[in-house]
Amino acid sequence: MFEKSGYTKLKESLRLRMDDLNIRFDKDELLRRFYEDTVRIPILGPISDDTLFFVTETSKEYLFAKEYNAVEVARSLLPSRETGNNLYALEVVGNGMSDAMVFNGDIVVLRPAKEVRNGERAVLRISGEFTLKYFYREKNRYRLQPANPEMKPIFAKERDSIEVVAKVVMVIRKVKPA
Repeated sequence: MFEKSGYTKLKESLRLRMDDLNIRFDKDELLRRFYEDTVRIPILGPISDDTLFFVTETSKEYLFAKEYNAVEVARSLLPSRETGNNLYALEVVGNGMSDAMVFNGDIVVLRPAKEVRNGERAVLRISGEFTLKYFYREKNRYRLQPANPEMKPIFAKERDSIEVVAKVVMVIRKVKPA
C-alpha cells in the first residue's frame, strides 16, 4: 500500500473480490440488480378463507388502473419450476387457514389452474362465490377443508358447480410494525 500507486491497487483488489462474492457497494448497482431479480405481482382484491365470499371478476382495465397495488417478490423465493408469469395475488380475509399459517391480512400468491391434487391449497369457485381451502376429491363428493379446528369443511357433490380457479404458490405474511 505504501508503494507507488499502492492505494489504487488495493482498491482494485477489493473491487475484484467484491465481484467474486457478488457484493455491491455502489447504491446504483445494488438497485439495478435488485429490480432485475424481482417479479411484480398484482394484488387483485380480497379472498375469504372463512366462508364463501363473493368477489367481482377483475378486468384488465382494473389491473392497469390499480397497478400500484402490487407486491414485489424476489424471483429466488418462488418455487424452482415457477417462471413468475401469470401470477396474481389476493389479500386474505379471515382466519380459516390459521393452522396452515395463513392469517387475516396475509397475501396469497396464486397461479391460475383448472386442477389441483388432493391436499393442495386452492382458490375455488362454488356457485359464483370464492373461497381459499384445502381441496380433496373423495368418493362421490368434494371436501373443501379449512385449516382451523373451529371451522367445518364444505362438502359438495360431484354434480355441484365447483371450479378450481387457482393454486397457491406462496404466502406473504403482513407484519404489523411494533
